[in-house]
Amino acid sequence: MINKMLENYKEIYSIKNIWKYFHWKEKAKLILIVLLNIGTVTLTSFNMNNKIGYVVASNVFLILSMLAFRRVYNNQLSKTITETFGKKDMREYNEFRRQQFINKLDLNEVSISKLEYLVKYVKEYAKELKTPYLIKNGFIGAIFIPIWSAYITTFFNFSLSIKELILVTIINTFLALVLLIMYVNVQMLIEDFTYADYNRLVSIQRILEEVYIQKLGKISKGLDVEDSETVQV
Repeated sequence: MINKMLENYKEIYSIKNIWKYFHWKEKAKLILIVLLNIGTVTLTSFNMNNKIGYVVASNVFLILSMLAFRRVYNNQLSKTITETFGKKDMREYNEFRRQQFINKLDLNEVSISKLEYLVKYVKEYAKELKTPYLIKNGFIGAIFIPIWSAYITTFFNFSLSIKELILVTIINTFLALVLLIMYVNVQMLIEDFTYADYNRLVSIQRILEEVYIQKLGKISKGLDVEDSETVQV
């Protein structure tokens, strides 16, 4: 049952369902920006000991290119959601996907007792995956933090004036902020690659709980006769 729920969740919530409707020119723009960013980071890493102006210019380019990526992506995402799926915003589209998942598993037809069991079962299963998930994230952080620290430390190898030091600090702070914004903004785009089964099970558990609560509400109003026989309200 867990595998079936995970498979359906991946199928319904996959970015592929949206990406395939993006205009090919916009896809090309996004891919080109990513390739340019990879090239810039690679070249900068091999030229960190050169003039400070080169490094600063590279960082400014990264910031501008990421903002350009964000704009192209958001425009295409909004256009696809409204024109292809007929939803006015992301919230409405997420509700649409949630209903797809519920209908796919026929959760509205599942008894209240089975729903209660599924909630507990998924919760316990997710607990088993939580530790490996935290270890994996900790490992990624353990790799990223030293790289970022080494990158910042490199600037101290340059003989910087006060004005240059202030400029570098501002640019690096802004770069970190843009990276954070990008991660949050395009999370759905990279979800297929970054989401672990633990994350998906937590989301599935939340959906099951919502359906369970809705059924309890119907029972309390006397709208669900079958389940009211197995639940004491």
